[in-house]
Amino acid sequence: KQPCLTFRAEMCPPLNLSYLTPQQQGEVHRHCEPIVRSEQGDLPPGAGFCAPRLAERPNPCFEEDGATYCLPKFFILGEMKCGTTTLYQLLAKHPRIALPLTKEPRFLMRGRHEDTTVSRYAVEFESAVSRPDAITFDASPVHLSSPVAPTWLRQFLPQARLIVLVRDPIQRAYSHYKMGHEWFESKADCGFEAAVGMGLDSAPEPLSAADE
Repeated sequence: KQPCLTFRAEMCPPLNLSYLTPQQQGEVHRHCEPIVRSEQGDLPPGAGFCAPRLAERPNPCFEEDGATYCLPKFFILGEMKCGTTTLYQLLAKHPRIALPLTKEPRFLMRGRHEDTTVSRYAVEFESAVSRPDAITFDASPVHLSSPVAPTWLRQFLPQARLIVLVRDPIQRAYSHYKMGHEWFESKADCGFEAAVGMGLDSAPEPLSAADE
């Protein structure tokens, strides 16, 4: 039983996961499941990181077994279609910003958190390791609705700054609709033309007023 959260655990999932076949991905998930479950389920209450934090770093960086690992100084909480991408692009122009490997790591998103070790999450911020004066961040627009994020951030990164972007709800909903519609229409096997091409014979029976 590990009494603290270590960056030296096996990296799950591996970096090459997207290049594996579905069968290989299934094998990886079966291999990683007990590793991630042990990391997230066996910690005693109030546990922190095994490694000491480096005091001179602006980010929460830790040194463990001679290696340095950094995590975000601040989190952009979202919500979707509220300007998170615009803020990310503006921050990217600042000389003291070290961008994450992925714009939206989504480590604390339900479904992904259960498959990911903190050692894999730390890979996203390796750009900050070699830049002691740089600041890095996480711009995943999933934290407000995540059941994992509040507890995890409070326990492991209590000093992290949180930025919440909001927007007129009607404009946000319409923007979200347009994004989904454009994505749907961009797929060769989706969209209005594809539905028409399937023929009316394959269309389901219309709902009754009561069912609708």
